[in-house]
Amino acid sequence: MNISDSELDLVSLASRIEQIEEEQNLRKQNIAWLKRYLDEIKQELNNRTEIQQFQSMQEAIALLTAQVADLQQHLNLSSNLSNGLNNNHTIDPSIKETNIDDTEIIKQFFEPVEKPEKQLACVDVIAISENIDIVETEPDKPINVAEEQPQLERAFSAPEFKTERIMWLVNRIYAGEEPSHEIPVDAKEFLKRYNAGERDFTGINLAGINLSGKTLGSSANLTGANLRGADMSEADLSGVNLTGANLDNAYLHKTKLKSAKLEKATLKKANLNRADLTQAYMREANFCEANLSGSQLSGGVDLSMANLSGANLSGANMRLAKLMRADLSNANMSQVKLIEANLEGVNLERTNLLYSYYDPTTIFPTGFDAAQSGAYFITPGASLQNANLAGANLNNVNLSGAELQGANLSQASLESANLSGANLNDSNLIEANLQSTNLTGAELNKANLKNAKLSGTNLNGANLIGVKLGGATFNYPKLSGANLSEADLRGCNFNQENLSEANFTSADLRGAILTKANLTKSNFTSANLTGANLTGANLTGAIMPDGSTHE
Repeated sequence: MNISDSELDLVSLASRIEQIEEEQNLRKQNIAWLKRYLDEIKQELNNRTEIQQFQSMQEAIALLTAQVADLQQHLNLSSNLSNGLNNNHTIDPSIKETNIDDTEIIKQFFEPVEKPEKQLACVDVIAISENIDIVETEPDKPINVAEEQPQLERAFSAPEFKTERIMWLVNRIYAGEEPSHEIPVDAKEFLKRYNAGERDFTGINLAGINLSGKTLGSSANLTGANLRGADMSEADLSGVNLTGANLDNAYLHKTKLKSAKLEKATLKKANLNRADLTQAYMREANFCEANLSGSQLSGGVDLSMANLSGANLSGANMRLAKLMRADLSNANMSQVKLIEANLEGVNLERTNLLYSYYDPTTIFPTGFDAAQSGAYFITPGASLQNANLAGANLNNVNLSGAELQGANLSQASLESANLSGANLNDSNLIEANLQSTNLTGAELNKANLKNAKLSGTNLNGANLIGVKLGGATFNYPKLSGANLSEADLRGCNFNQENLSEANFTSADLRGAILTKANLTKSNFTSANLTGANLTGANLTGAIMPDGSTHE
C-alpha cells in the first residue's frame, strides 16, 4: 500500500504540532515558576522591617535629645555647686557627703534609650571624666570643676556624639537580625577571587549571582553558601562542594552537577530541568517543589532521606538511584526510569507514577503495588500493549519477547536494548533511538520508524511488512533476510548496506540510495524503484520488479 506525499506531510505536520505543544507547555511551566518566584520576592519586600526600624530610630533620636537636655541640667547643677565652693571657700556638711559621678550621669542618661532595646547587648560607655569629686580631690592632681563643666557640655551636645550614638543603635539593630544583611558578592568579584586561586568560599553570600555557563573545578568549596535565586544555568559545577548551601529558587537548567556534594542543601522551588546530577551526593537535601523534569539522577545518586515532596521529576532518569526513606509525597514521577532504583521506606503518598517504569531489581516500600499506580514492569516477555513510553530512556533494557503492539515509543531511547522476538506491530517508533538495538526476529508490521536512528541495529530476520522508514538514519544495520515487503523506504540511504535475501516485494523505494549495497538474492517483485540509485550494487540472483532474476 502506497502512501501519498500529502499524507506524509500531514503526519509530519501533526508531529511538529505535538512538538510545539510540548515546548509551549514547558514554557508555561517556566513562566509559572518565574511568577511564583517574583511573587515570593514581592512578599519578602512587603514584609521588610526597615520601616518599623526607622520609626524606632526616630523615637530613639527624640528620646536622646530629651536626655541631652536632662544631662545639661545635671552639668549646670555641677557648675553652680562649683561656683559656690569657689566663692565661699567653705564646705557645707550636707554637700560633703555628696559625690557627683559623670559615669553615673551618663549611665542614667542612656538607660531610658536602651530599655526598648532589651535584646541588644549592654554598652560600655567610656567615661568622659573619671569620678569628679566636688568635695575631695587628690593633692597631686587638683581638678577645677568650673573649668571641666563647659568642656563636658560641649562634648555631649556636639553633633558628632549624637551621630555616633545613632549609628551605634543602627548597627546593633542590624547585627541582631536574621538572616544576615551582608551585601552579596557579585559575579565579577567572585570570579576575580576564584581566578586568583581562592577555592574556599564557605558561607559566602552569592544571592542572585549570575554564573550561567561558567565552570568551577571540583576543588571549589561553597559549603553553607547563600546562592538563593542564583542563575547557574548550563554551568559546570561537577564535584563542587555545596553541602548545606541555600539554592532556593536557583535557576539550574542544564547545569552539570556530576558527583557534586549537596548533602542537607536546600533547593526549594529550584529549576533543575534537564540538569545532570549523575552520582551526586544529596542525602537529606530539600527539593520541595523543585523542577527536576528530564534530569539525570542516575549512577547511584544518593537521595536518602531527601525531601522531594511536590517536586516535578517527570521524565527523569533515576536508574540505580538511592531513595531510602525519602519523601516523594505529591511528587510528579510520570515516565521516570526506576530501573534498579531503591525506594525502600519512601513516602509515596499521592505520588504520580503514571507511565514510569521499573524492573525486577527495583525495590519499592513494603506492600506498595507499582503496577496499580500506572507504572510499567520492564522484563522479558512483559505485557505492554499500547503502553505510553514516549521519550522513555530504555537503554540496555531486556524486553525480549515482550508484547509491545501499538505501544508509543516515539523519541524513546532503546540504544543497545534487547528486543529480539518482541511484538512491535503497529507501534510508534518515530525518531526513536534504536542504535545497536537487537531486533532479531522482531515483529514490526506497519510500525512507524520515520526518522528513527538505526545505526548498527540488528534487524536480521525481522518482519518489517508495511513499515515506514522514511528519513531513518542507517549506518550498517543488519537487514539480511529482513521482510520489508510493502515498506515505505522512499529516500532511504542503504549505501553499502548488507540487504542480502531481504524481501522488498511491493516496497516503495523511490529515490532510495542503494549504491554498492549487497542485494544478492533479494526479492524486488512489484517494488517501485523509480529514481533509485543502484550504482555498484550487487544484484546477483536478485528478483527484479518485473519478476526476472538478475544475472
